[in-house]
Amino acid sequence: MDDQTGPRLLLGVEHSDIPSASDNIWTLAFYPNRARIGMYTETKGGKTHLRGSLKIHDDPLEFPEPSSK
Repeated sequence: MDDQTGPRLLLGVEHSDIPSASDNIWTLAFYPNRARIGMYTETKGGKTHLRGSLKIHDDPLEFPEPSSK
């Protein structure tokens, strides 16, 4: 989902620069760079593990955002 300033919400699969069958990153992200929660797979020692991630950015963000000129 986006508005006049760009993306605001992403829900779904994030693909790498070179999409492949190993792209398994699911994300709920709030933009611009506010918060992100998701899960991904990681292979170590020949075994694949499911990992989770949570990132919250608490630096101030001016709202409404200044228009870019």
